[in-house]
Amino acid sequence: MNKPVIKIVTALFIGAAVTPAFERDMLNLETPSGLEAGNGVIELQHRFKGPVDYDPAGTILGMKGGANVHLGFRYCPWRRLEFRPALTFGQKEYTLGASYSLRFTRFAETKFGVEFFSYDVPEIKDRRQNFFYNLSFQGEPILGVISPALVVGYDGYEERVGTGLGVAVGFDREGLFKHIALIGEYYPVFARDEERTGPEDCFAAGVEAQTYGHHFALLVGNSSQIGTRRLMLGADTNDLYLGFNIYRLIEF
Repeated sequence: MNKPVIKIVTALFIGAAVTPAFERDMLNLETPSGLEAGNGVIELQHRFKGPVDYDPAGTILGMKGGANVHLGFRYCPWRRLEFRPALTFGQKEYTLGASYSLRFTRFAETKFGVEFFSYDVPEIKDRRQNFFYNLSFQGEPILGVISPALVVGYDGYEERVGTGLGVAVGFDREGLFKHIALIGEYYPVFARDEERTGPEDCFAAGVEAQTYGHHFALLVGNSSQIGTRRLMLGADTNDLYLGFNIYRLIEF
């Protein structure tokens, strides 16, 4: 882990006992917002580029294969409305998005989002850029513990529709970590295209712990990419990559 990331992680840990717990989320899927007006969230998502079985004699769980790091900030100026600038270092990608969440029925919430993205590809001169449109649904916990999620998105650059499915099995508890959840995600690729999609569907699984104002997740998946738009394009192999997320709630 490089020094800038270490500094960011340290800053995210500061104040862990100051702010309250917040929304239900997934590992990569964007879910309807649970933020109150005036709140924000600092997001750090980190994926090691070396698979966990990469050169086992010289690496530790792929940690020496480099990393793909996503740093974002979500801000809610009014209830249900969010703005989200972000930077992903892997392909020098920056995004600027907005979304609106509402309760679809008494059993589910939904969110519509639109995001402008621009990223660098070394072999071409111009940056690739366009818009990503997404619609997400999240059900109320079944039996109080099982939370399903679905995201449908359209990538304007690739001109493709994709989807992601997720489920979280979570339990409230006493102690430092107020909520523990096991999370799984799956991204089926429709109308596979050798030039635009990978030969394998993406998947990820992990555990998340929630405390006052912080969410910590440790995960493995078959891609070092981050976010629904990337993962719905598939993976090259089924090698496993290690990653983690840290989210911190900020109250203005």
